[in-house]
Amino acid sequence: MRRYAKHVRTAGLALALIVVTGCSQSAELVRFNDQIAESNRKLARAAWDFREAIIPLSNNQKADFNRVKASHDKLLALVKQIREERKKVKVPKGAEEFHKAYDAYLEGQQQIVEGEFAMIVRYVENERLSLAGKWAEIQKQIFKVDEKARRTRDKLTEAQNKFANDVNMRLVQFY
Repeated sequence: MRRYAKHVRTAGLALALIVVTGCSQSAELVRFNDQIAESNRKLARAAWDFREAIIPLSNNQKADFNRVKASHDKLLALVKQIREERKKVKVPKGAEEFHKAYDAYLEGQQQIVEGEFAMIVRYVENERLSLAGKWAEIQKQIFKVDEKARRTRDKLTEAQNKFANDVNMRLVQFY
């Protein structure tokens, strides 16, 4: 069997896997990981757009409500779309727990977008709050998001580490 090294990225996890064997099972595992990486890249871009829409409030400037709402709607539609696509994915042998952990991660992301991010949209829209008041409320939501995201991300990272170990792959950090 010919040996090769192939890099695959997992953007949302800031990790990559390096495959060190050359069998077709490894290629299938790499494709599986690449699908997750691509989904995370899309989510990261959409989350960045949402962040950019609300960031003027951190400088005591008005945020464009239509932009905030549109970026929230786009992020919600995207996470739902990715969850639907994941239902059709053929899970390779050895990746079952990683797949379950990623599904749980996506469920957590959807809950955050429907919960805390939706609250942020409402704070941006609220005309009774000052700009500083809006930002103070948004920061509380961001704190909640960080806590919720950390829990599902930690479980996903643990599952990815186990997956890599079980299928003879080595994890390398990417930022």
